[in-house]
Amino acid sequence: MKSKLLLTCLLWFVVGSFTAFAQLPQSEKDALIKLYQSLDGKNWNEGFVWDLNQDPSKWFGIKIDQNHVVEIVLNGAGLKGTLPEGVFSKLPWLKLVSMGSNPQLMGTIPTDFSSLKQLEAIGFGSVGLTGQFPALDAFPNLKVVNVSMNNLKREPNGFTVTMPDFNKIPHLAYFEAGYCGLKGTINDGIGKCTDLFYFDISGNFVEGSLPQSLNNCTKMKDFSVQDNKLSGEIPDLSNFTEITYQALNGFYGRLFFNQNNFSGPFPRWINLLPDVKRIRFDDNHLTGEIPNDLSGLFELEDLTADNNEISGKLPTNLPPKLSTFSFENNKLTGTLPAEWKNAKELTSINLSKNALSGKVLLNPKGMEQLERVYIDLNNFTFADFVDWQKFAKDTETRFLFGLQRPYGASKTINAKSGEKVTFDATIPAQMPKAIKLTYSWYNIKTMQKASFSKNAAVVEIPQVSVNDVANFICLITTDYFGNDPAGVQEESLQIPNYTMLRDGDEDGENTEEENRIYTPMMASGIFKLVVDGVSGTESIYDEQNTPKVYPSTTTGSLTIDSPKNIETLFIFTPKGEKVFACHPYKLENNTLDISYLPRGNYFVVFATIAGKSYTQTITRK
Repeated sequence: MKSKLLLTCLLWFVVGSFTAFAQLPQSEKDALIKLYQSLDGKNWNEGFVWDLNQDPSKWFGIKIDQNHVVEIVLNGAGLKGTLPEGVFSKLPWLKLVSMGSNPQLMGTIPTDFSSLKQLEAIGFGSVGLTGQFPALDAFPNLKVVNVSMNNLKREPNGFTVTMPDFNKIPHLAYFEAGYCGLKGTINDGIGKCTDLFYFDISGNFVEGSLPQSLNNCTKMKDFSVQDNKLSGEIPDLSNFTEITYQALNGFYGRLFFNQNNFSGPFPRWINLLPDVKRIRFDDNHLTGEIPNDLSGLFELEDLTADNNEISGKLPTNLPPKLSTFSFENNKLTGTLPAEWKNAKELTSINLSKNALSGKVLLNPKGMEQLERVYIDLNNFTFADFVDWQKFAKDTETRFLFGLQRPYGASKTINAKSGEKVTFDATIPAQMPKAIKLTYSWYNIKTMQKASFSKNAAVVEIPQVSVNDVANFICLITTDYFGNDPAGVQEESLQIPNYTMLRDGDEDGENTEEENRIYTPMMASGIFKLVVDGVSGTESIYDEQNTPKVYPSTTTGSLTIDSPKNIETLFIFTPKGEKVFACHPYKLENNTLDISYLPRGNYFVVFATIAGKSYTQTITRK
C-alpha cells in the first residue's frame, strides 16, 4: 500500500508531458545501463527486466522528456547490490527517483546524488541502505519524500537522515520519514510548506518542540510524530481540519503525539477537527482536563491518552463513532457517566490506574459492541458496579474489576495491655446482600495470617499485649462478578516465559490482557497497633517513591526498588491466597527468587516502613 501511495503522490507532483525521443544523450543511456548492471538487472523481478537492445524509453520505470531522463521508478523491482558512484551526475534532469521496497538494495547513497537540483520526488522507503542520507534541503524543488522503514532497530551506525531546513524546501507536500534514524529539530520554516498534507516521522530521534507555524499547514490529512524525543507544549493545530480517513489514498486520519515528552494542558482544540479518525497522546506528561463534550468529533474512533497526568472528570458526551476510549494511568476522578450509553459503537474502555470512585450509573444494556472494560486500580468498591453483574459475567465481554487501590487511610490504634482491640475493615459503601465477600487478615511482621483472622470485616483481640504489636492488613475478595470470566489466567498457564507488566509498560510479545488479574479484590489500609507505647514501626528511611518490583527473565527473580523502605512484601494469588512474603529491608541484596512459583497471575502488596500500603500486578509465565 505504501509503495502504491508513494507512486500516486509522485505522479501528482512530478508533472510534464513525457515524450520518448530516440535522441537520448549517450551519456545518459550509459548511466542507465551502469545502474542496471550494478543492481543485477538481469535477475530483477518478472516484468521489470530491461531489454538493452530496445530504446530506453521502453525500459520499465524510465520516463524520458525532451531528450532527457526525468524519472526512474523501480519500486519492488528486486534490486540487488549498491548504487554506483557517477551515475546520477550524468542524469541532471531527473525529477523523480523512487526505488522503494527493495530490501537488497544495500550500501550508501552516492555523493553525486546531491547534484540532482531538478529533483522533486525521492522514494527510498523499505530498502537496505546504510549510512547518512544526503541533505534533503539540498533539493529546492522537493515535493515528495519517502525514506521510511530503513532503521527499525535504531542502530547508531545504521541508516540515518537529518531533519531538513524547511525554509529551503517550501514546496514540500509529502514527508514520510518514519523509522529511518531521523535526527534534529523541526524548525519554524515548516509553516512555509503550505502544501504539506502528509507528515510522518514516527519512531525516530527528533528533539525540541513543535513550532506553532505548523498550524499554517491547513491541507494536512495525516500527521504522526509518535515515538520521538519531542517536548514542550503541543501547539494549537486547530487548522488541521482536513485530517481525514481515506485508506485508498493512504490517509489514516491520524493525529499522533504519543511516546514523547510533551507537557502542558490536554489539547482542547481537538474538538475543532470533525473528521479526524484516531488521536493518540499516550506516554507523555500532559496535565489539565478533558473537554466535557467531545460529540463534535464526528468521525473519531480511537482516543488514547494513557500514562499522563490528566485530571478532572470524564467527559459526559463521547464522539458518536468512538470505538476505543483509553486513559489508563492518569489522575481522573468521578465515575463513568450515564450518558455514555449513547456511544453505541464503543468497543473498549480502559480507565485502569486512576482515582475514579462512586456508583457507576452507566448501564451497558444496549451497548452491544462493548468488548473490554478495564477499571482496576481505581477507588471503586464492589457495590459501585452492582448493576453490572450480568454484564460482567458475559464471557463475550472482558470486564476487569480486578484489584482496586487500597481503601481507607492507614490507622494507628493505641491500646493498653489487657484492653480489647477492634479492627474494622468495613468497605465504606452499602453492600447488597447478593455480594458475598471473603476477608483475610495478615500480620505484616510475621507475614502469616493474623492469629485473630477470620472471614469477617470486623475482628478483635480480646486482651491485647505488647506481644501483639504489629501492623496488619485485610484482603477482601468476591466472586460476584465471576472468577476470571474470559479464562485469561488459564491461557497464561500455557506460556512458558516469565514476565511482569509494570505501570506504563507493554509486554513486547503477549497482549496486556494476559498480564491482568480478573478476580475482583480490594486491600485495606494498614492498621498499626501500638500497645503501652510500643510500636511495630521503625522510621528507618523516609519514603521517597512508590515501591515497585522488576523482573529478570534470565534468572526468574524479582528486583525490588527501594527495599529499605518496605517492611513486608506479600505475593498473593488471585484467590487471595498468600504464596510468598519477606522483609525486604533485611535482605543482603535487592532480589528475590520466585522461579518456583506456578505460572499465572499474582499481585504484590507492599507494606512500607512509613506505614503505607501499595499494590502491583505481576505475571509468572
